[in-house]
Amino acid sequence: MAIKLSEKQLKLLIFALENRVIELNQIINPLLDELADHKQFLEQYKLTQSPNRPNHQSFELLPWSKKIIQVLQETGYPMSANEIAAEIIRRVPLLTEEPSTRSSIASILSRRTGKLFKKIDDKYSLM
Repeated sequence: MAIKLSEKQLKLLIFALENRVIELNQIINPLLDELADHKQFLEQYKLTQSPNRPNHQSFELLPWSKKIIQVLQETGYPMSANEIAAEIIRRVPLLTEEPSTRSSIASILSRRTGKLFKKIDDKYSLM
């Protein structure tokens, strides 16, 4: 069913629809910009969570033994207790090179040698 409009009615309808399109664009464009920002953030977040790249935020929360395991897995070669401690301190800036940090790491290595770690020539690696 067709609607018959006069020329004046048609011009008013077109003017009203054009104004409505402008209003809707003013509402939608900021939302589309926000959506694009969120998508960009998620893509960057996914890249930082890649399995090939260490996740420093979650690394800080790991217990000592898991930190040591992750360091040894990612380096791929045996390391001394001091090298392991230096790497953990490098990854967790809040830790300082205190004797307690190194002694905690050395304690875990000595208690877990034979279970999680093996020691050859004063260097530790994974079992």
